[in-house]
Amino acid sequence: MPRQIITVQVGQYGNQIGMEFRKQICLVHGIGKNGLLEDFATQGGDKEDVFFYQADDQHYIPRDLLMDLEPRVINGIQNSVYGNFYNHENVFVSDHGGGAWNNWASGYHQGEQVVDDIMDMVDREADGKDSLEGFVLCHSISGGTGSGIGANNLGSYEVSFALHFHVVKLVIVGLSGCHFSQGEQVVDDIMDMVDREADGSDSLEGFVLWHSISGGTGSDPFLVKLEF
Repeated sequence: MPRQIITVQVGQYGNQIGMEFRKQICLVHGIGKNGLLEDFATQGGDKEDVFFYQADDQHYIPRDLLMDLEPRVINGIQNSVYGNFYNHENVFVSDHGGGAWNNWASGYHQGEQVVDDIMDMVDREADGKDSLEGFVLCHSISGGTGSGIGANNLGSYEVSFALHFHVVKLVIVGLSGCHFSQGEQVVDDIMDMVDREADGSDSLEGFVLWHSISGGTGSDPFLVKLEF
């Protein structure tokens, strides 16, 4: 039986990157926007069950949890061609809908207030999965919601799912609009954030780095000096 992976998307960047990640997984497995297998993917022994489960009507539903403190990005996903693709019970948007104002402390504090609601959602998705492999966490390490709630709730995952919590973090560092220094100093600024995020994570499996190899920021020669 395939091992199962739950994807947790938090905040603007986490949900945007998580959505693109899901699109690529669908292409790999031949799953259309309606959740049904494409004709070419109906034969063979593909492992769709790792990132999806199959509903009674044969639709594949992603094992994704979408969370944010303001509704704009999640509303955009729900109003897109993938709107009926997700389990709507796996979506959490704060009641006040005001976001964290790009403030880590606000995101962390609000994370304390909603952690029970979030963990109820995580527990429900994980319940009954005998072969749960672990989680992919998609969130920013700068800004407010993704970094604040991500940092606050990390310990809850480790406590509740100690046997399954192998962390693969999508570290999303947004340079545009951030108050980073220029030149080589940017490396120190980024590593300070990465060190803070990773500190104390005894079960940290590793990192997934998303960047361009052409163009500007992602391929900046200073950034290739980053050592994880």
